[in-house]
Amino acid sequence: QDKTHRAYPIDTFRNVIHGTGHIEVIPDKDGVVRRVPLYAKRGDELIPQVSYQVALDYLGIKKEDVEIIPGKWLVLRKKGEKPIRIPIDKDNQMIINWAGPWVKTFRHVSYYETLVAYKQLQEGQKPILNLEDFNGKIGQLGLTPLGHFDTNPIPFETLHPMVGVHGNVLSNIFQQNFVRNAAPWVNFLITILCGVLVGCFVHWLHPLKGALSSIGLLIAVT
Repeated sequence: QDKTHRAYPIDTFRNVIHGTGHIEVIPDKDGVVRRVPLYAKRGDELIPQVSYQVALDYLGIKKEDVEIIPGKWLVLRKKGEKPIRIPIDKDNQMIINWAGPWVKTFRHVSYYETLVAYKQLQEGQKPILNLEDFNGKIGQLGLTPLGHFDTNPIPFETLHPMVGVHGNVLSNIFQQNFVRNAAPWVNFLITILCGVLVGCFVHWLHPLKGALSSIGLLIAVT
C-alpha cells in the first residue's frame, strides 16, 4: 500500500523529458533521514528513485538488467563488468552513506548565476561562471534555503536540503561505498564488549576518568 500520494508529472513535462522517477524520502522515527527507497510502489508498478534512475542511465544499465532480491540486494548487471550490489531492506530502501554536511560536500552553484552566465556568454561577455566546468557533469536542481520546507535532519546536521539526497545516492552507487545494517550477532557482541569495557573502566580507573571513558565509548559506538 502506498504510504504517500504519488503522481506522475503533467504531460507537458512527461512528453519532453528523458525519464521520470520518484523523490520520496521517509525519515526514521526520530525524524532523521538515513535511507531512501530506490523503488516505490504505485499499484503494481515499481517506480525508480530519480537519482537512482540517473545512475542506471549513466552506467548504461537497462531495467531488465536489474535483479531485485527483496530485503537483500539490488544487483545491477552490465555485460563484461562486475555487478554492482546495492544492499536494500524489505521496502527497497538503501541506507545513505552521507558524504557530510551540506556546505562541505559536492559543488553548489546558484541557478540564477548559471542563467546569468549563459546570457553573458550568448552576448559575447565574460560569464561570471565558467560554464565549461559543467561539461560531463551530473547536476541536480533543487531548493536550498535553510528553513525551507524541503529540508530535513541527517546524521551530520539538523537542516539539510533534500536535493542533497540525490548527490549522495549517485556518489554511493558510483563509488560503491554502501552501508549495511550489522547482523544481530554483531550487535550482540558489541553490546557484550561495551559492557566488559565499561566494567573495566569503572573498576580500574579513577571514578571521574572511568565515567568519562564510559561516556566516550558510548558516543563512539553510537
